[in-house]
Amino acid sequence: MSKMTGRDDTGDKKRISREARSQYSTRRIDWPAIEAKWRNEWDQSRQFEADPDQRPKKFITVAYPYPNSPQHVGHGRTYTLADIHARFYRMKGYNVLFPM
Repeated sequence: MSKMTGRDDTGDKKRISREARSQYSTRRIDWPAIEAKWRNEWDQSRQFEADPDQRPKKFITVAYPYPNSPQHVGHGRTYTLADIHARFYRMKGYNVLFPM
């Protein structure tokens, strides 16, 4: 099971060459540069600032996990659903405060 395989045009499995594998394993991602880029974008767009105005308001919150409990897939599901809910109301024109 340690062989890296792919599928050719006919759908049959084929072995991926060592050279092809090394091409992917040598690629490096500059995480600090990516973070700096997006932090700058978010700061400029003021995405995370509350801006009270005349639009209808929504406050969405979710229970925070206990700091000493193990995280599991249910936590991700819960926070994803709340995030989707907040984005939905923003798209509908509400002024949403989602402090997560």
